Amino acid sequence: MEGWLLVVGVAVGGSVASFATACGERLIIAHTITAMVGAVAVLRVRLIQELLRVDDRPILTHRQGPKSPRSRF
Repeated sequence: MEGWLLVVGVAVGGSVASFATACGERLIIAHTITAMVGAVAVLRVRLIQELLRVDDRPILTHRQGPKSPRSRF
């Protein structure tokens, strides 16, 4: 999902940059800063998702736990 957001952001940023070239230099600077803030936001969302990812390993139950030497016989 974040990859598509980045692709869309780059495409929109490119079109905005070409539009800003016709309008003036200050607009280019403003849109560049906006694009950088958007990229940082996407990376921050990805980092938070990685930190909050749930571990998918099953919790050990009595049957899955280590076997004691007495239970082998």
